[in-house]
Amino acid sequence: MAILEFVAAFMRALNTGRLYATRHELYRKGIQSVLEAFKKALEERPSLFLGCAKEALFFEGNFHRSRDTHLESFLKLFHSLGISHLLMEKNLSFEELESFISLLAGTHPGQEHVLTSALSREGINHASVGLLDYRVYSTAQAVAARFAQKEGEESFWQELILRPAAGGGIKLPSEKIKELLRLSQDVEALKHLLAQLDRDMRENQPAVSTAQRGMLIANFLHNLETSAVPPDPEKRDLFAQQVGTILNSMEPELRIHILGAGQPGSPDAVEKNVTDRIIQTMSDKDTVYLLLDALQGYGATSPCFTNLFKKVAEKYQELEILLSEVRTEMQLATQERRPGSLNHWQHLEQLILERQEIEQLNARYSKDIGDLAESVLFDPNLLEKDEMDRLVSSLSPDSLRLAKAR
Repeated sequence: MAILEFVAAFMRALNTGRLYATRHELYRKGIQSVLEAFKKALEERPSLFLGCAKEALFFEGNFHRSRDTHLESFLKLFHSLGISHLLMEKNLSFEELESFISLLAGTHPGQEHVLTSALSREGINHASVGLLDYRVYSTAQAVAARFAQKEGEESFWQELILRPAAGGGIKLPSEKIKELLRLSQDVEALKHLLAQLDRDMRENQPAVSTAQRGMLIANFLHNLETSAVPPDPEKRDLFAQQVGTILNSMEPELRIHILGAGQPGSPDAVEKNVTDRIIQTMSDKDTVYLLLDALQGYGATSPCFTNLFKKVAEKYQELEILLSEVRTEMQLATQERRPGSLNHWQHLEQLILERQEIEQLNARYSKDIGDLAESVLFDPNLLEKDEMDRLVSSLSPDSLRLAKAR
């Protein structure tokens, strides 16, 4: 089985990375073996998604019990780090894989959040890990069993709920795509299904947090869009509008976590996912209140607020517009004597100012680097003139006398 070959190569390279430096020949050979096994396991998929339950691997919608030494070690490692899944995209480079396994080899239990931060810092854009509660797997199994209409459909629903959509859509039979397309076009049916999905999660696993419920519902919406909604801008905008209406009817805390689930897409990406497009079309007032609610409820360092703040910063080319809206709300809070609200508005203002300052510094630095690059460029004509001047100087009487004296 190709996936077991990949897991075995992965664990061998990781163990080598614990013994040798990243530039060591043995480690680099190990990384090359992992990359080859990854491409073999990938086949025609846009990405490889591996869910890591405690004693089973979630792959292609099914759970596979650990009967292999390397797979057992793989699951034990990820479980000890609190990592629930691994997503690797087909564009993963040798350098990214090398850095990723090196980081993983040096990570100890309790440092999983350090690992996720390091992925971004090291420029690893085609590999990511998830930190969901492991109970979501049993929750997804129960929900999938309820939604499945025919035998064997559980894996289809589990994949839609659990698999992040970042690596591309899920491969589905044509009849399933038609079924999902009908669902995406029926607002009431979609609203009912999302409510049922959330209710089943709460009833099956009361300890599953609102953040994780939001993450799984966001996964489902993203997978529904990429798998069934045609990539026509008008149709996807309509889908985002319908989903936005449904989210407005949900409890505010869950809505915040659905919109704040996952990192924003690339600023250069032509296609935004459904939750990113909902934020893109919000009014300025709704946008700042979304940020305020996330800040007030979960804090400035929470994943939810961090993701939302990044998405909103990408929405506004000029943060001055956002800042102006925040200051308008600050003034109202002062006039209406709402000190608690005012404190959060002031905190949000400070965060925007800091972001604005960073962007200005980055722009200034880029300009300085560009100016420096231009200043060191040689003009061929000037270079030729300098060479001629040196040649003429070397043939002058004084230079010739000095050369003979030597």
